[in-house]
Amino acid sequence: MDDTIKVLRQGELLFIPVKLTENQHQNLSQEMVRLKGTNCIREGEATGHKHEIDGTALLYDVTRESMYLDGNYLRLDGEMFLDAPDPVSVIHPEHKTLKLDRGQYVIRIQKEYDEVKDRLVND
Repeated sequence: MDDTIKVLRQGELLFIPVKLTENQHQNLSQEMVRLKGTNCIREGEATGHKHEIDGTALLYDVTRESMYLDGNYLRLDGEMFLDAPDPVSVIHPEHKTLKLDRGQYVIRIQKEYDEVKDRLVND
């Protein structure tokens, strides 16, 4: 049995699929996230172009630093959570469209290392 997680990427964004039980899903939506109210995941600082969800999904900002999920401890500080009841696409004018299957995803912004501190990758 292969337990490898297939992480998907578009530019500086990583989409990590997670499987939530109904109880975890309810706790997540009540305790650790805030609905963003937009389909824009991130706007690039350099170009102003947006990574946006095309389709029906809920996008949340994570409001807690970590959670225990699927037997794994996930550090989620400053990350996002995507709940897609149907397949969706992530669009950006400078990247190939990313197709996501229905499900839940942690969205992580890739970081750069510069010997002084880590920083988010600018798009």
